[in-house]
Amino acid sequence: MDFKVNVDGAVCATQKEAGVAVIIMDAQGLVIGALRKKIKAPLGAIEVEVKAYEAGVQFAKDMGIQEFILEGDSLTISNSLAEHSLAPSVVAPILDGIVSSLQEVYCVVLSHVRRQGNRPVHLLAKHVLALMIFLYGLKSILIS
Repeated sequence: MDFKVNVDGAVCATQKEAGVAVIIMDAQGLVIGALRKKIKAPLGAIEVEVKAYEAGVQFAKDMGIQEFILEGDSLTISNSLAEHSLAPSVVAPILDGIVSSLQEVYCVVLSHVRRQGNRPVHLLAKHVLALMIFLYGLKSILIS
């Protein structure tokens, strides 16, 4: 495979927001694309993870990548996509959409990585949340 699509999500329960991030690397490990996205909804961890996988697949397709390794640190989502286990009902419709979307690309290999191995994309997802908390605090100061 020439490309690896790493995905991850992070939750900020106090702000009722989440962040997802995607990093796409080429065969040499060079970053060719990165995406971070804020979700303004009180989602749980499994829901945010599946949204990260969804964003990763769409981002790869948008970049015209037809063959890639899709890697994340959610064993539940990886196993559900690989049809090794049933999807949790709360994310089943989103997973069905991802599976449908993956049928439009040439080849995808699913890979699970431990959180330590997914650190760069996890930090990017957390950065979205930290930025939003900072801006929220700044807004509160400016308004007072």
